[in-house]
Amino acid sequence: MQLFVLLLLYAVFADCATTTLSYLNNWSNERVYWYTRAAVELIEQTDCMTTCFASPDQCQQLKTRLANPALVNIYSTESNSNERFIASLPEYELDEHDDFLVIDPFPDRPFGHAVAVFFVDSVSEVECRWLDGNYIGNLGSAGRCVHWAKNKNCGRNRTERKEHRHINGCAINFLPAVFSTDTRSSGGKTEQRLKCQSVAGFARCPLLALTNGTTPCDSLACEHELFRRLEPHCGLFQKCDHAVIVQGGWTGATTDGDRMAEMRSALSAVGFMGANVRAFDKDRRTLAEAEADAAVFPASKRLVRKAISSVCQLHYCVDTFVVVLKAPSLSNGDVLLWDSNGNGRADTDEVYRVSELIEDLSDCGAAQTIVLLDTPHGRRIISAIKEHHSSSVVLAYAASSNYSRSEFSDRWTKGRLRDRCVKDVFKWVSLERSVNREPLERKTIFGAPCDRRLDERHLAEYRRCHSVPTYEFFRSSGSPTLPGRPLRHRRRQH
Repeated sequence: MQLFVLLLLYAVFADCATTTLSYLNNWSNERVYWYTRAAVELIEQTDCMTTCFASPDQCQQLKTRLANPALVNIYSTESNSNERFIASLPEYELDEHDDFLVIDPFPDRPFGHAVAVFFVDSVSEVECRWLDGNYIGNLGSAGRCVHWAKNKNCGRNRTERKEHRHINGCAINFLPAVFSTDTRSSGGKTEQRLKCQSVAGFARCPLLALTNGTTPCDSLACEHELFRRLEPHCGLFQKCDHAVIVQGGWTGATTDGDRMAEMRSALSAVGFMGANVRAFDKDRRTLAEAEADAAVFPASKRLVRKAISSVCQLHYCVDTFVVVLKAPSLSNGDVLLWDSNGNGRADTDEVYRVSELIEDLSDCGAAQTIVLLDTPHGRRIISAIKEHHSSSVVLAYAASSNYSRSEFSDRWTKGRLRDRCVKDVFKWVSLERSVNREPLERKTIFGAPCDRRLDERHLAEYRRCHSVPTYEFFRSSGSPTLPGRPLRHRRRQH
């Protein structure tokens, strides 16, 4: 009899435990559902002409997109009891709150586009109204208030008039990195707690870009070795085409698909020699990885700047110089390379600033320079090139802000680079600006004339490295002795 009672009690407690676990799982899903519903109601109630959380256009696009929620992704924190969170964006930190909710209206676009970020806090209904939030009273013992996240950059140069509160800088253009305050304060390993959620009626969560989590090449010996490999060389009485490809990123959730192989292959097919195409693939490659693929380097800022500036400093042997930047960016155009320390903030060595690119391209010795910008805010970079390189032969093209992820790179790599003029290859680009562009646009990307049909024999004269007359070589170098330049005599390569 006693054994029967014990077995009965065990069965009851086991059933209670199972029920509790099921409730907790349902609670998490229910919580995200109610958060999302409250946030969508806030967006629908927002006056796009007076909101300070986005520009009128961004606000209206968000409302239009929510009419078809199957295109929209939902992100939320998954909290334990009494846990609170703090969040970081590349340019600043957000305050501490009970939960975070993010609505990404354009998961098909590269990051740098506006997202709707909300704070969730356990406060009274009166306090929630004061926060202009949406109160949820049916979640556990305490209600929750869903309210708009405040961008700390918003209002820095704005007037007091309400209709001007939507100036640039008010929208949040990135997924925040959200961490537990307990982990952050204890100095433990931080983990991104903002996760994409499967909410009925909304889009499926995107596949995350694969990251190997390795430590980047940061020792002095490693850096010295890579610097040595990056030093460009010129053959005597030769001109060559060079390229630098930078494929940046930030985190797995904010990084586009890998297009490095396609970009290198497209340039190789029109004669860019492998040793002259230096590629940088996110700041997560070790020296061992770089040794396995000698032309692909860690995307650290020091290495990227070294590669671009060193090619530009060759004033006598570079024909076409192509610079490709494919990466997420800040609203001012600065390019993000990789969040190597995982803190969510854009530290100095993790960002390639527009001013640094302009400096690296200054007084570039290439016969012509082409800059391809597969980045959300390429307009800012193009404006800077126009302002600072008015006397240089520089042609720049940028992806439109409404392009999908990697669309710009996919289209130019599949274009007929072999015999089409540059202007025809990029005629579909809606944002394009060039300086002294006419001479360059009448050529192919590797410098061959495109206003007349050339056979393979004549095209070969422009591909790879080609010989130049002695007088022209010395005239462009400005010195018959070429002091300080590494020279190697080599035959023309086909």
